[in-house]
Amino acid sequence: MSLSDVKKTLEEAAGALRSKQAECGIGGSSSVVDALTSVQESVSAKDNFNKVQEGIESIIVLQNTMETVIKDPSQLTPGGACFAGCAKGYGDQVALKLNVVKDDALGLGQEFAGLKDVMESALDGIASSWGGLVPELHKQVRELMDLPEELLKIARECEGGFDDIAKIDMGPIQRSLDISPLDGIATTIDSSKTSLSPAVAEVKDAVNKLRGFVTSAPKRVEESFQLMSCIPAAALAPPVYITVMEELRQLKKIDLSPVVEVLEKIISAIQGFDVSKLLDPIKDFVDFATSHLDQVTAALEAAKSAAAAEQQLEQLGEKAGEVGGWLEEGASKFEKLW
Repeated sequence: MSLSDVKKTLEEAAGALRSKQAECGIGGSSSVVDALTSVQESVSAKDNFNKVQEGIESIIVLQNTMETVIKDPSQLTPGGACFAGCAKGYGDQVALKLNVVKDDALGLGQEFAGLKDVMESALDGIASSWGGLVPELHKQVRELMDLPEELLKIARECEGGFDDIAKIDMGPIQRSLDISPLDGIATTIDSSKTSLSPAVAEVKDAVNKLRGFVTSAPKRVEESFQLMSCIPAAALAPPVYITVMEELRQLKKIDLSPVVEVLEKIISAIQGFDVSKLLDPIKDFVDFATSHLDQVTAALEAAKSAAAAEQQLEQLGEKAGEVGGWLEEGASKFEKLW
């Protein structure tokens, strides 16, 4: 088989594999694996999860401030001499409204007391359950997706001549078609859904509550200090109002949206994981690729045999040349003797 024939066989196989990838949907399998990989990376890095702890700590500070103020109504005396007469009524009204906000903060504080443990348990559960499985899954699927390009690389090597063909090793490509470990990997990941999905969902719900409080609390507190709608709260509020509003400003700076997005991504990846949707396209592609690579291997072996034969002929030619040289040299010496 000529070099051009081998090159053509490789290029045709690469084209067939690329078409099969589109037909069987292995690209969808690759997307599933990419999603799992992204989740594992986020879990390992614990991106933005420190924001949750910051939010909890800020709520506790705010809760303590409001509790102190409510217990000491004198701190709620309105500013301005013209409001001195309504000091007690104003203080009672503010205390009543603040108490509602404080109770909400207290409830969140109690709910979040164990959130850190739940969150760490959920994240560590993903890390320990998946471990090295997802990287191995990613590696194997990536190798299958890269097969067409790998064949084209080998085809380009054929342009160098028979010497280059003799060096071509199809071993790595053949090994990439061994997907026997994938069944066990996929089953392990699938079985983790039962334990991990509820835990992550619980964390997400709690974080959403925290985010809701962070968003609504500043306005609720400001309204608590507002005696009349026509008078801004800041115009008559006591000094403690400034303290509370500053604590709320710090609380509002905590953006929990990235945390919620990561949790939603985790839930989507876990709940959406389907063993058959992952493996069926892969197995279909591997069966197809195996038959085509058998043809490629046969063509390469034929070319290697031809290369070996050519090399032997060259070596025989060299030896024949050497023998001819010896004969000429011997004849010359013989003539001199005579």
